[in-house]
Amino acid sequence: DVRTFVTRRNTTSRVRNIKIKGEDGDVLSVALWRDEADKLILAGDSVEIINAVAKPSRFAGLELSVGNGSVIRVAADEEIPVQISGRTVLRSFGLTLENADEVFVLLGENLPEPGMKVTISGMLSGVRLKVAEGWIQPADYAAVVSSLSSVE
Repeated sequence: DVRTFVTRRNTTSRVRNIKIKGEDGDVLSVALWRDEADKLILAGDSVEIINAVAKPSRFAGLELSVGNGSVIRVAADEEIPVQISGRTVLRSFGLTLENADEVFVLLGENLPEPGMKVTISGMLSGVRLKVAEGWIQPADYAAVVSSLSSVE
């Protein structure tokens, strides 16, 4: 979670702590400061950290500090066109599309409301689904909603 705090200069700032696992299996603590703390980074993402400061951690090993003059970015996976059906769920990191097998984070404009059963056409990169061509509700879902609204 992103934490907000007041600095010694009496300004508001944000920080988020994450752990990343290297190819060799070592786990490294990373502190993300200000705008970097707000970036969407999900479990399983491959990330690139550029120009970070490494310092001894309070607990053990090294910690990277990503703030002034440094950046963290998600390494882009290949985008493939898909059409996926599922139910939308609002989570702390954003709107997701979930079915029996997978969970996808929805990105883009004109997203469906939480709780809707939809089929989405878009571009899939890792677990990120960019809604490119929009979404539709299956006809049977509309019938279920109208029958529920007529029950007294």
